[in-house]
Amino acid sequence: MVAASAFALGVATSGQALAQQDPTAPGWIKVCQTDAAGAQSCSVVYQIVAENGQLIGQASLTTVTGQTGVVFSVLVRTGVLIQQGIRIQVDTNQAATMPYALCDTNICIGEVPVDDAFIASLKRGNQLMISTAQPAATEEGLRRIDYPMTLAGFTATYDGPGLNGAEAQARQDELNQALQDRAEAARQRLIEQQQQILNPAAPATP
Repeated sequence: MVAASAFALGVATSGQALAQQDPTAPGWIKVCQTDAAGAQSCSVVYQIVAENGQLIGQASLTTVTGQTGVVFSVLVRTGVLIQQGIRIQVDTNQAATMPYALCDTNICIGEVPVDDAFIASLKRGNQLMISTAQPAATEEGLRRIDYPMTLAGFTATYDGPGLNGAEAQARQDELNQALQDRAEAARQRLIEQQQQILNPAAPATP
């Protein structure tokens, strides 16, 4: 059922992320689109993005008009131990394991249908923790990589109206600009630090 979350995947693999409210803060966002046949699909998406704009991880829940059920998808970077699957946990609830559906050279995706009880746990919860396993020189031969995702604002986003394509693109552009500004500020700080090392007598830029 990978195709059911195709829109969320398309957002992720573009290397750009969507945020809600504060463009530099992580958050849930809901985007809806209608296909040529008139069927509407809505994806509620959370993305973890590095300061350089690179996507690190993503979780999404997708519904399609006329189809029952909700598809929960997780996207992570490659380099994972496929046989370990993806660990899913809400707060201190019992963790579950999601199998990987596919991997390419950049990303790996897990996808499963979920019931109302899982969605209710997200609405009640404080944090969704996504964990993957990577090879490591440990006794177990692996190490866990955690992707913490706040559930603050999830209920309002899930139950609320979705953004259309133009609104979603505007949010992307806003976040991209914020990330560029942050990266430029970090570059300037690095230059100043290097100048202080080379010429410690020079005053620092205020």
